[in-house]
Amino acid sequence: MEDVQSTRFNTNSFEGLTAIQDVFHYWALALPSYIRPTNPNIPRIISVGGGKGGVGKSLISANLASKLAKHKKRVLLVDLDIGSSNLHTYLSVGSIRYHLSDYLKNKVSFASILSPTLSPNIAFIPGDKDSDILKLINTNPEVSTNFWTNLFNTKQNYGVDFIILDLGAGNLQCICDFFSLCHLGILTVIPEPSSIENAYSFLKTYIWSFSVNVLEKLGQYQLSKKVQEQLPGFAPCKSYSYLDYLEDLIGQELTTYIRSSFNTRLVAPLINETRYSDDGKISEVMSYTIRHYFGLQSQSIGQIAYDEITWKSMRKKGLLVKDFPYSQFSKNLDQVASNICNFFGYR
Repeated sequence: MEDVQSTRFNTNSFEGLTAIQDVFHYWALALPSYIRPTNPNIPRIISVGGGKGGVGKSLISANLASKLAKHKKRVLLVDLDIGSSNLHTYLSVGSIRYHLSDYLKNKVSFASILSPTLSPNIAFIPGDKDSDILKLINTNPEVSTNFWTNLFNTKQNYGVDFIILDLGAGNLQCICDFFSLCHLGILTVIPEPSSIENAYSFLKTYIWSFSVNVLEKLGQYQLSKKVQEQLPGFAPCKSYSYLDYLEDLIGQELTTYIRSSFNTRLVAPLINETRYSDDGKISEVMSYTIRHYFGLQSQSIGQIAYDEITWKSMRKKGLLVKDFPYSQFSKNLDQVASNICNFFGYR
């Protein structure tokens, strides 16, 4: 598999994704200072977010891992819903000995928190209910530097092809920072106005933290402070996007760096629990909005129809796509997984 630095993202299935020669450099530029990748030979990272809880992020993360594993890819699932973790309930995982907090508190090694699953191609890092971890990351982010370094090294050490980050709800900066790690960011929503509004609110905070990270990496601390103070109050319109506003705030040259970092990522709306034919159009409308108002690269990767079988899977505490392989949910996720593999140039 090609490394991230040399990859030119596949544009056949996802129009508008700009190929940047030094992908790794611009991708890393937008990460928070405590996440310091140095080796471009890292797994492809998929962040599953959305801002609102109850939209199916964990359900999709777990079952998507299974679908990618069927494409003969090794997948590492990471539960980053800190304080409310529940990813293990979808994986038929037995007793868990160590959690993410055990590693971050220096109690165990990184290898100790890699939990096996029933699939030989899927490993799992369990989160837990310890909300103090968020406080620890927010007040002393250096505690997680080694964690991210170990994650990036999983391709070399364990042959991992994909890392899937299952994120928590809300618009906290650390959650948006986790989302910034993506090469592909899945924005999970359900076809309800409040869910869509929360997704846009999440992206607004994401752009704020993303821009601040880039400017601080470039040593532009005064302009970073200016963006922190003024960007949250901005509302885009048809002829004036976030990138237009940033250019007025910080100038064309620095905005080009931010735009180049945006272009190393694809934000893909995924509409879950669609019930009507019009629901499927929401992802296309959101993609258009994300491109033209937020300035991010965006394209739909599919939709998932409402399926009553979901609650049965929850009661069984297992992977829905394995328990009900012919369900509509499973068929829809097959297409999503295929689209993801095509996006990354896998056949």
